[in-house]
Amino acid sequence: GVLEDQNKISAYLLTLNSDGTLSNQTTSTLRNNISDYLSEYRMMNDYVEVKSGKVINLAFDCDVFIDNQYPQTQIVSQVIQQIQDYMAISNFDMGDTIYLSQLIENINNVGGVLNVINLQVFNKVGGNYSLNEISQTYALIGDPISMFEIKFPAVDIRCRVRMV
Repeated sequence: GVLEDQNKISAYLLTLNSDGTLSNQTTSTLRNNISDYLSEYRMMNDYVEVKSGKVINLAFDCDVFIDNQYPQTQIVSQVIQQIQDYMAISNFDMGDTIYLSQLIENINNVGGVLNVINLQVFNKVGGNYSLNEISQTYALIGDPISMFEIKFPAVDIRCRVRMV
């Protein structure tokens, strides 16, 4: 993410861990190298600073009505995969807003799902998660210096079903 305020340009970095999750742990060497590189392209009176961005870790709870003719475990698996695919970090950039209505539409298109009853998003903070917090409901409003991520999809995405 890049912000500009008068003659100060701030670039915010996120990196990938070996497991493919986001990290805001950047080395001073990396920040200095990027700052040196960018300084060659700045105006004379501009100042460039490179900082670490923010990772916002999320969890999802989804309740769906399903057709009883479909296998429940298969639908749960497909809904979880749909959430995971939609929220993949490769689909978004730092600062992007994530619209939950698009995700709900994708879940409704899973075979056997009749309707999404409820979709809740939780900000996971502390422990193995980042310390960055948000308070959003209908959309995850992007901040130019942060990015959303489901850090542990196997435990951070839950789906409950109700049969008709």
